[in-house]
Parts: sequence; structure tokens; C-alpha cells
Amino acid sequence: MAGAAAVEAGEALIAALPDHEFAIPGQLVADASVVSVEQSPLPEPRMLVELELLLLEDG
Repeated sequence: MAGAAAVEAGEALIAALPDHEFAIPGQLVADASVVSVEQSPLPEPRMLVELELLLLEDG
């Protein structure tokens, strides 16, 4: 994510992840976790978020 607004949205994503209800057709999300977060303030705010999802087939 690049730019102050995008980094702010990334921070909101991280905060909301434990309670987020995913809508992935044919899949149930059994677990979701943040694996890593890298931030850099210059030359513009940037954030790299790595997520891990445990998916189970629905059906």
C-alpha cells in the first residue's frame, strides 16, 4: 500500500482481520492471521502486509 490513506486503510485491515467475515465462494475461512508487516515512511508512507488464510472447502 502506498500513500498515507492506503497505509491508514492497511492499519484498519490489520485491526479488523480477527472479526472479518470473508465471502469467498465455495470456501470457509477457518483462520486468518497477519504474518508480517513492513512499513517505510520515505519517500512516501508505504506498508507491505502479508496475510495467511486457512481455507476449507464449503460443501
